[in-house]
Amino acid sequence: MMTMRTPATNERLWQNQVLDIFEKAGWEPSRSVYHTWTSIHSVKGFPDLVAVFPHKLPYLSRRRLLYAELKSEQPRSIVTADQVFWLDCLTEAREEVYLWRPSDLDEIAHILFFDGVHQRPAAGWASAWANRRAAEMERQKGKGK
Repeated sequence: MMTMRTPATNERLWQNQVLDIFEKAGWEPSRSVYHTWTSIHSVKGFPDLVAVFPHKLPYLSRRRLLYAELKSEQPRSIVTADQVFWLDCLTEAREEVYLWRPSDLDEIAHILFFDGVHQRPAAGWASAWANRRAAEMERQKGKGK
């Protein structure tokens, strides 16, 4: 597994850094990763990135499709109720759902370079958000103090 460079601090740089990892992992972000330029005219809480792996792998029954919400490490960067709604609904629909912060760079690389057979997390993809949800809700409670 590759080790990623120092995490970005600016949100735009952070998103660009994630898109760079998609590129290196063969996801072709210029045509297979969607991200909203501005949330003004978008549904509240919808994840920042939607990506489909552009290559059909013969040993998978379907292409990979994932959703990722990107958050900074800033104390004010919490998951909103609308974001929780979307992440929960997509998880329940058994989609591959993630919440990523700059401190997750190595994990992101591991997930995106995953080939569909050899590195699948034991608990499955859909549990990625579910496993992180409680910690994010605690983080949010701490901000309200």
